[in-house]
Amino acid sequence: MWGQPCLAYNIQALFDEESLARLADVQDRVRRRCGGIMRPTPPHTMHVSVFSIIPARWVSNDKEAIWKRLEPLVRQELSVEAANAVSIRFLEIRIAPSALILSTPHQPGPIHRLRDRLNALAASVDFPTQTFDRTHLTLARPDRDGTMDPAVVAEVEATPAVVDVQVRAIRLIRETVYPSLEIDVLA
Repeated sequence: MWGQPCLAYNIQALFDEESLARLADVQDRVRRRCGGIMRPTPPHTMHVSVFSIIPARWVSNDKEAIWKRLEPLVRQELSVEAANAVSIRFLEIRIAPSALILSTPHQPGPIHRLRDRLNALAASVDFPTQTFDRTHLTLARPDRDGTMDPAVVAEVEATPAVVDVQVRAIRLIRETVYPSLEIDVLA
């Protein structure tokens, strides 16, 4: 879906400039180990996906109508945590089938509480809830289909990756080009 038009509504944690620079440094170190098989996330688009209200990959002609119904409820939940300062310490690099991620098993309090409230909201309107066992951001996505050499995976996952970042804002986002290459900040 890279670079393709989409429609999604998400809550994203956005980083300050110093944090983006530290994340870009980790991304560069990892990219050198991966060679040309991964497409890096543009640093200015890096974020933590706190909650996907209406996912990009969900196929529906009713996304806008559903969003209009959910919007006031989502904005209310977001307003509770949006002003809280959030620091995140990422601890490890992992390669999943669809992404190379920087992650931590710790969920910062404001993110954890917001996820819990949004899951309760989703359940109340008969939407599927989401399971979160970690907080992560995407450093890169595969440039092509297929599997990576296990030796490369082991080398990449062994890359030192302790990174402290500061969230500058938790925002409601309308995503129009995947993966968050073009967005509208709604709140």
